[in-house]
Amino acid sequence: MKHARTARHGAQIAALSAALLFSASAMAQQNFVTIGT
Repeated sequence: MKHARTARHGAQIAALSAALLFSASAMAQQNFVTIGT
């Protein structure tokens, strides 16, 4: 039971870090476009 909860928590952390990475990448791309023009 405890193991399943840990696995779900790990998936939550992975999804959160993926979302953070995506938003950071999108922001960096936006900044790059702004600087480029």
